[in-house]
Amino acid sequence: MPAGETARLVSLSATDLFGISQDYVFDCITNIGAQLFNVPVCSLVLADAEKYSFNSCVGLGVRETFRNTSFCDDVVTDGEPMVIEDTLLDVRFSGDPLVRITPQIRFYAGHPIRGSSGAALGTLCLLDFKPREFPSEQQRLLQELVFLTELSFFARGITTAQKALVAKLDLARHESLIDPLLRIWNRGGITTILDQQHTSSLDMRVPFSILMVDIDHFKKINDRYGHIVGDTVLKAVTGVLQASLRVDDELGRYGGEEFIAILPNTNAVNAEELARRLNESVAQLRVDTPMGSVGCTVSIGVAQWAPTRLESVQALVHRADAALLSAKQCGRNCVRLCRRAA
Repeated sequence: MPAGETARLVSLSATDLFGISQDYVFDCITNIGAQLFNVPVCSLVLADAEKYSFNSCVGLGVRETFRNTSFCDDVVTDGEPMVIEDTLLDVRFSGDPLVRITPQIRFYAGHPIRGSSGAALGTLCLLDFKPREFPSEQQRLLQELVFLTELSFFARGITTAQKALVAKLDLARHESLIDPLLRIWNRGGITTILDQQHTSSLDMRVPFSILMVDIDHFKKINDRYGHIVGDTVLKAVTGVLQASLRVDDELGRYGGEEFIAILPNTNAVNAEELARRLNESVAQLRVDTPMGSVGCTVSIGVAQWAPTRLESVQALVHRADAALLSAKQCGRNCVRLCRRAA
């Protein structure tokens, strides 16, 4: 067994990806790889102790193979990219049945796919049935395509980590983190999730963003219609926000009429776009009450955490809050982005 193999297998198991043969993201990656490099075969494979599982493959009907019969095993074992421009001229592989008999591979380029631990979990590889050159520019493009593959792994890991956090909370602890009126995270709960998101993004070097959302002139609604109507409006706004957020996003009540939304693996541009959709959706909301139809708007502050800066959670929240204040000062019912950390 190669050194570090046990730790590598543990890292692979934690992804829950081995053996998955139908995945849209992985299929996109191999389709792009086949067309980008103009090769007949592009495969994304993961390696357990004995076999390779083809999570996605263009050009071959194989779904798994034994490790000792695969070119990719050198890449996984060594943890380094490997390029063979002509297999018949390479003494390591010129007598291999995959070269001499079938499918008669003449060109191979493989790059390791690493998990969050740094271990090589598998490869993204290119095959051709004729020899070909593979200059440094193409090797760099293959490396960048692998980076996007790893980002997909990391994004799934963030979601898994969030689910694991919730699973570890016992019922009493979980209920203590839920707002009793709105049934979303309360301030303690959303802060816990935010800390977890910050730790995951710091480890995996991927961005995330947060939205600070405040219902405009909410005190006037309470003063005019009463707190029962105010609670009804709060519930309605919460429903609109939940319906507009994505499945992996998290929403919590940060204050009386103030919310925080956490957007994993999301940069400032996409976060601002989502915030504008939330703003527009709430503006269209009408709540029927015994005292008539009630509408409201929200102001939203947006801030992104970037892996290039070691910014604390407190600093990130402060920037989002400053962006929210700017939105209120600009007349409310709008979105403002804090573009970078100080």
